[in-house]
Amino acid sequence: MVLQSLCAQNLYWDDPLGPEEQSKWKRWCKDINNLNTLGIPRCYKPINLAVTAECHHISDASEAAYGQCSYLRLIDGDGKTVFSFLLGKARVTPANKKITIPHLELNAAVLSARVSHILKNEMDIKGFLLDR
Repeated sequence: MVLQSLCAQNLYWDDPLGPEEQSKWKRWCKDINNLNTLGIPRCYKPINLAVTAECHHISDASEAAYGQCSYLRLIDGDGKTVFSFLLGKARVTPANKKITIPHLELNAAVLSARVSHILKNEMDIKGFLLDR
């Protein structure tokens, strides 16, 4: 979104940034550096004897962007539930045309449906229900 904002100002690649843009850029760089402390376990199936597995997709939109996250929900025989992050995608709202929030929400839902299709094809967990 920072890059989209800068492009809308018709700046050249070597033009100096204004104070507001510099602040946004520095905050973005700081946020990127903070990602080094983020840890996401890569083990999708920490339960030895999972009875069921469900793939859940969450999507949302705003005037600035839309996106989705997909999670794997595993339940064992004792009812213990574990969630694992699978995949997330985000898109910046087009700047050159006005799109309504319901339309963007629909775009986010379509993105979730596409990710669902990809995950069904890529994940190979026998006996699990990945089409919920």
